Amino acid sequence: MDNASADGTVDAVRARFPSVRIIANEEKLGLGRGIAWLDTGTPEALL
Repeated sequence: MDNASADGTVDAVRARFPSVRIIANEEKLGLGRGIAWLDTGTPEALL
């Protein structure tokens, strides 16, 4: 999960690891809301 970063991380991860599913938020949710958002039955997540 990417929390609306603007440093090119999402593009770099997509290029290097094309099979990885990235959740890229368009707005900053903050850590607590981001973790709560992930707690929707996702079996594996990397923050």
